[in-house]
Amino acid sequence: MRFTKILSRMLVVLAVGVFCACGGDDGNGGAGGDIGTNNGKAPSGLRGHKFNFFYEYGGELYRSVSFFQDEDGTFEFLSYSATYMFDAQLKQCIKTASDMMHIEIQSTFQSGEIGDYWEGTQYQDSEHSYTFDLRFIDNDQGIAYVTETKYALDYWGKWGKQTTESVWYFRMDSDIKPDKNLIDGMADGGNLGQGSDEGDTDGEENTGPEGGTEVSANDLFVDISSIYPTYLYYHVEYANPAAYTDPDDYLSVGVCYGTSPNPTVFDSVTPIEIVRPNSDSYAVMSGLASNTTYYMRPFREVNGSIMYYRETSVKTPGIGEDSDVMLKLTYLYDQTMEMEYSINVEGTFKIELWTWDLQGGYSPYDIGYKTKGDKGSVTYKWNGYWRDTRYFYLVAENVETGQQFRSDNMYADDL
Repeated sequence: MRFTKILSRMLVVLAVGVFCACGGDDGNGGAGGDIGTNNGKAPSGLRGHKFNFFYEYGGELYRSVSFFQDEDGTFEFLSYSATYMFDAQLKQCIKTASDMMHIEIQSTFQSGEIGDYWEGTQYQDSEHSYTFDLRFIDNDQGIAYVTETKYALDYWGKWGKQTTESVWYFRMDSDIKPDKNLIDGMADGGNLGQGSDEGDTDGEENTGPEGGTEVSANDLFVDISSIYPTYLYYHVEYANPAAYTDPDDYLSVGVCYGTSPNPTVFDSVTPIEIVRPNSDSYAVMSGLASNTTYYMRPFREVNGSIMYYRETSVKTPGIGEDSDVMLKLTYLYDQTMEMEYSINVEGTFKIELWTWDLQGGYSPYDIGYKTKGDKGSVTYKWNGYWRDTRYFYLVAENVETGQQFRSDNMYADDL
């Protein structure tokens, strides 16, 4: 089952608000107030200001949403997600402390188009809302505590409420990214800014089935074993398997994945499966692109809402030398094959040629250990009987993580 992402990212959606609760900056009290005349670090209103918000993943900042208000009170909202946001209204804007602001925004959410999974129906939610509690670290940047509430179709096709709480970074009146190190160092000892990565807790409660074992956002993660150019093998693991000794506590979980951080059920998804602790059963995630980074995280329904769990990412191997891991196997002649490899990422990789048939598999050729910058080409002749069921593939195993990157399989039938 698959939800197709139907709208391109970074859609510029400008919507005029009909209700504006914010005035100008302190010292003026109306539209067009002098910027920067307030007594604290936070302005008293949005007029004349633009706010850009960013979420953090793997130490990097990525654009999330932006909004600004003209001097005449016109409010405009921009979403960088794969959904349309329009009819935006600035419902509330209050300066709650010298360095704090509380902002509430409501807009219409829309997804769906002709030919997608939902047979062309466009789904709209006129109650899509954001709440921002901003803490200014200096005069133009800081931390934002964000709550997003929306009604949307979940994985099972049921219309329901979804709530997400995140911690973002923001910059005011500048397109330059916030200074993450500065903000982390000044905001509560630097332990903020991780919400969108591991603190993303959609849903009202973090509970197990029927109120059983408590489940936090970090308790489930995707374990990846073998990564091919266009598919991979994975399973969902418990970070605390000892807490799930009773089969009644086993969870029904799917995995959402995509090429941008924080994938949701409106990206690609895997089928819902019961996750058993310490299971060694792997499923296939297919339809991927080579030399492409994919982000994935487990999800499940909790009290009618979707809850997301710990995110991980992996980059598929490619067949070009510019790939992070390039593995290519080519048949030449007389059961002779060419093995090409290139390593362009940090780490130590053990590269081998493997063969497999119904009787089992083993490595007939060991290329050795390779690190970043190593590349080469080796020929090998298979002297055994190449029956129809036998196939070959190259393996580059990261010795630190245990992940295996593999070339496409070469079958006897393909020759």
